[in-house]
Amino acid sequence: MGAPRLGGDQLMEWQLRGTVDEPMGNHHPVLAPHNSYECEDSDRPGWVVLAVEHDEQWRRLAAHIGDWRLDASWDQQARKAQEPAIDAAIADWARGRKREELVAELQSLGVAASPSMNVRDLYEDAHVRQRGMWTRVDHARLGDIEVLSMPWLVNGARPVMHPAPALGQHNDYVYREILGLSAEEQATLAASGVAY
Repeated sequence: MGAPRLGGDQLMEWQLRGTVDEPMGNHHPVLAPHNSYECEDSDRPGWVVLAVEHDEQWRRLAAHIGDWRLDASWDQQARKAQEPAIDAAIADWARGRKREELVAELQSLGVAASPSMNVRDLYEDAHVRQRGMWTRVDHARLGDIEVLSMPWLVNGARPVMHPAPALGQHNDYVYREILGLSAEEQATLAASGVAY
């Protein structure tokens, strides 16, 4: 059931109109530019994602980049029509620039921008830490470990996180309390390889 949760817009489009969207990569059906652009990170190639949501953001971004291929007067419809040229100009502008500096620069213009993060980036990110996204749990076999928490708040608080059970951790409860098996029956299942 995970895929429908991530594709709710596409599911509604199919149910209401009978249309199926083609893959768009990092693009958006309406917004442009809306993509990821290669830049430099401290020790490897990096990527920055940005989304221009309205014409004023576009005017600021186009003026700031100063590339002849970008017309600051383009409205949303014109930007969608010119998306390949816009992507090429922004890619040329971003290439070779430092990721953190690029994100700060874009955000100072009011453009939604973020570094594209891998797991290490998420683990070390000060903002993610400040938001309490990493939490400690006591795992039955691994001990005290840090795991990524839920990204949303419920009634103003982050949900209580519990570790995933270890393989076979609740066998006694399931076999005896739910299935009503005796200790001998449980041992027979374990010895035959049916149960862990």
